[in-house]
Amino acid sequence: MIVQTVLRGIKVTLLGFGLLSLSVFGSTQLLAQQPLQPSAQPPAQHPPLPNASGQATAPNEGNGQVTGRIIGNPEKGSLKGASVVLLRFQLDASGKPQGGPVGRVQAGEGGTYAFSKVPIDRKAVYRIGTRIDGNLISSNVFSFPADTNKVVMDVVIPEVTQDLSVLTMTQALLAIEPRQGGVFVTEVLHLSNPAPNILDATKEPFQLSIPADSAHFEMLSQGSEDIRHEQIGSKLMVFSQFRPGENTLAFRYLLPTSFGSLTLRKSYPVNTTTVMVLSPSGGLEVGGAGLIPGAQRDLDGTKFNVWTTPPLPAGNDLTLGIDGIPVSQWIFLIFMSAIPVFLSGVVIWFVMVRLKRKPAKG
Repeated sequence: MIVQTVLRGIKVTLLGFGLLSLSVFGSTQLLAQQPLQPSAQPPAQHPPLPNASGQATAPNEGNGQVTGRIIGNPEKGSLKGASVVLLRFQLDASGKPQGGPVGRVQAGEGGTYAFSKVPIDRKAVYRIGTRIDGNLISSNVFSFPADTNKVVMDVVIPEVTQDLSVLTMTQALLAIEPRQGGVFVTEVLHLSNPAPNILDATKEPFQLSIPADSAHFEMLSQGSEDIRHEQIGSKLMVFSQFRPGENTLAFRYLLPTSFGSLTLRKSYPVNTTTVMVLSPSGGLEVGGAGLIPGAQRDLDGTKFNVWTTPPLPAGNDLTLGIDGIPVSQWIFLIFMSAIPVFLSGVVIWFVMVRLKRKPAKG
């Protein structure tokens, strides 16, 4: 399915830049939040990661200690007893992180925690995460300095505000898949929160627009948390929280058509750096004002035609014309069955006209 291909294609995690999402009560995972780039780049060869002093060091086997505390005031309960996880990751040759949790403890009084006998890798990076008031929070990325086996790293609970005006969109990705009688559209929105606070949209929703005639709407999970949504006509209301840094929303819907073509109009409530449009090669014809053709992309074995746009201001429309949509068999059957009916009507009309004519006088 194209949606799985597209989501797999954009999930490239950046340590220190992407959002760390972990469930301290289940599996731990790093979710990719990096927007897809216009053209493929060859894998970069990554040097050893720098330590806290900024100098790259060689691996040094041994055990270390990580201590710190959770700073902030939870809305519910206390910090004592919170599950705290220590994760270790190292970039492979293609620049993707490999690794996982290396320790798990419960916070003590005042949110203090301590990890002992931590396996040290001077080329790896570490991060601490926990869940407070149902929200996943994490520390900065760190590594062990060359001159010590002890690190102090705190986890700060960000404040929660309702001011969504600071949100911007670094990329809106539209993947368009042909289906008989319509197209499936998958939207992947990379939203950026530059503030140090969590932006709360659980009471006053973040509103997006989708075509009023869309069907089979589905919100696609991008992590361990559920995103509540409501759809009223062309309005999609998203009830969620946006953490500092990159946040991703993904959803899909079906756009029906009866005649092999349609027009898709999109606008977003925040300024968008670029819109990227993808469609499997050899299928649909996509056009529109401002679309810039890009290099063909190969995502998980599927080749895509790619177009990008200049920055799209909030509220401005992007209009896409989509042709080459397979016509539904029902429409074809109705059209074919209408031909003999039409011809029969023409014959009957012709006969009636001839019968009404008066005979010529001799």
